[in-house]
Parts: sequence; C-alpha cells; structure tokens
Amino acid sequence: VVNDCFAIVSSLLSSSAAARRLFREEGFLPRVLPMLRLPPAHSREHARTARLACALLALLVKGMDADAAEAQEAAAGSGVVADVVALLTDPATATDPALRVQALATLAALVRGRQSACAELAAARATRKGGIDEPVLPRLLLVALRSAAAPLHHSTASLLVGYCHLNPSAQLALAAAADEPVEQAAAAAAAAAKDGSAPPIASMCVHSLLACAEGSSYEAAGGAQAWLASRVLCSIFAKNGETKAQLRAPDALASLLAGGAAGAAAASTAGGVAAGGGLLARCARALLAALSRPATSPPPALLLLSLLRLLLVWVWDSADAAAELVAPTAALPTLVDALAATPADYDKGDSRLDPHVRGHLAALLGACLLLAPDSVDAPESPSPTRPNNGGGDASSVGPIPPGTSAEERSALGMAALM
Repeated sequence: VVNDCFAIVSSLLSSSAAARRLFREEGFLPRVLPMLRLPPAHSREHARTARLACALLALLVKGMDADAAEAQEAAAGSGVVADVVALLTDPATATDPALRVQALATLAALVRGRQSACAELAAARATRKGGIDEPVLPRLLLVALRSAAAPLHHSTASLLVGYCHLNPSAQLALAAAADEPVEQAAAAAAAAAKDGSAPPIASMCVHSLLACAEGSSYEAAGGAQAWLASRVLCSIFAKNGETKAQLRAPDALASLLAGGAAGAAAASTAGGVAAGGGLLARCARALLAALSRPATSPPPALLLLSLLRLLLVWVWDSADAAAELVAPTAALPTLVDALAATPADYDKGDSRLDPHVRGHLAALLGACLLLAPDSVDAPESPSPTRPNNGGGDASSVGPIPPGTSAEERSALGMAALM
C-alpha cells in the first residue's frame, strides 16, 4: 500500500508545478521527512519506505526554479541534510545499494546551488567501525571509486557536481590540496593510510584518472573510475579561473599525487602512474597516446571521454591552457587524424569511432584552434601513420596567419576537418 501511495503521489507531482506547490503549501512535506529516518532495528519495508521518501523529496527540491528553492528552504529547517547523510553512513544500509544510490541523488538535489546546504554537507562527519571519525564527502567518493557499480558512480558524480555548482568557495576548498607542500601532503596521506581515512577529493581524482590513463591495462572498471574522477575534477574548475590556475601550478601535481597516495591502491585498479609534466600536460599526453594506440588494443570509450571532457572544460576560456595543450608538435595532427578516421581505419566497434568520442574530439579541436595563440598553426598535413582515405587534405589549409580573428580561426579549423 505504501509503495502504491508513493507511486501515485510521485506521478501527480512530476507533471505539475501547481501540484508540487499545493503539496508544499498544504503542509505535506513535513510529513514526508520523518519517513527518511530509519529505526534502530529496521526491516526491508522500512528501507523501502525511506527510499521512496527520498525519491519524492528529490522530485520536490530538484531544479533551480522558485518552487524548488521554496521546497528546499522548507526542508532545510527540518535537518533533512543530516537525515539523508545518515542513510549513506549507517552501516545497516550498506547492503541496500538502491537506497544509497537514491539517497545520493536526493542529496545532490538538496545541495545544488544552495550554499547553506553545501556548508552543512561539508561539515558532516561520520564515525566508521573502529571509532574513526572523518568527513563524509571524501568517504562517499572513495567508496564510489572502489566500486564498479555504474549507478553509484553516476549518483556520486551528481552529488559533487551539485556541491560545486555556483559555489566558488567550495571549488577553491576542494582545489586547496594542490597548494599543500609535498612533504605535508605525504605525511597526511601516510596518516590516512594508517587508519583507512579517505584522502582529499582532488588528490583521489587525480590519482584514479592518471592511474587509468597511464596504466598498462585498459579495464572497464578503470574506464569507469576515470569517468567519475574526470567529472569531479571538471566540477572543481568549471567556470573558475582561480581553481584552474591552482591545478596548473608547477608544484600542484606533486602535491596532489602525494596527498592521494592513501587512496590510490584502493581506488585504482589499472597500473601505476608514470612521471613527468603537470596535470594538464599529463592528461594531454595520455589522450594522444590513447588515440594513437593500434586497432588491436583500443582504449575504452569511457577513458577517452573522461580525458576529452576534462581537457575541453580546462581549455575553455583559458588561452594559456589551450596553448599548453597544443604545444607538443603531434597534438593537433593527432586530434585531426582521430576525427577524420573512417570505419576502414579501425576494427568494428573501436571506441575511436564512437559518436560521443568524435563529438568531444571536434569540440576540443575547435576550442584549441579558437583559443590558442596566433603562433599556433593548423595541421599542415595528415599524420604519416594513416592515409588520407580520399578525404579533404588538411595541408590545403596551411598555417593560420598571425592576427587572424577568432571567427576566421574557427572557420579555418573547420576547413581542416572537411
């Protein structure tokens, strides 16, 4: 009966803003919130009710419109963030992945664009087995990085994206790990490894992404971890030039790698991390290496999308980052060759022919040609490792003259792809 009631109410509210407003104004929201709290010895029925209540709450507070804001404010005074966090940290819910995934989605809707809720989440702590007290947010990310469950990856990424949305102070706080001295970061990582605590969020993401991208093996789980790490890193510096600069600083990568050492073994399943270069350069080099792999061992599409998305968000509105990305001689020709590839160049099902990968490739190449300094030339010829397959000759475009406008640079870049 409870399931049917929740299903009917959710159906009515999902399609009508007026119904959601009426639901709130008639005082029904406070009746839903107690259903989030599990009794000490709860049954499956209690857990199912809590999951359905979470889903209904997410429906009411999701979005950035006035109705969602009013619903969020009405729920905030009832300690709803703490109630949902309890569902994620209660050891009794560890065997109910559907409840935890829904609780993550609801928490993401509660904190998105709401700085007071973000502050409450940032301050939330939980005590694990053994009496270890630690912040909740890094622990949630570490649990997701250890898992191979796609729904958990998606809901955790949504939570951290929502946490950083319109919240530059939260972005700066997450990027602060890049500013720590290497020795201090390493000492903190050693202490975290000793008691099993989660490392800083940015450090965990950098470790997981590079371990997968630079590892000798390309496993499906590694690609999924790279996708999660990339989404979180993108949320940290999206539309925030200060955090982009922090993560591009010369010593940032060393600090992040030192700080993430405690979570690296647990969070990553794909090989070691190679040395050399800053974070942007390392990600760019990993992308070019993945695009150039032989057809017999293609990289997973998730890994390519992770690197492409990260680099695209990083270079957008940042001419310095675009210049660093295209600085290697092979960078632009490799991107052009990958985008101009045809099914004849790769085996059927190769990830480099995936339409999502090719769309991200086109966007990244266009951003580089649009934003990089005038001294950067368009690719003068196709790569010698791959024939031109009867398509347009990229060499017909020639170098981009100094002083060319952004619009002309974009047109010339597109001509190189035709």
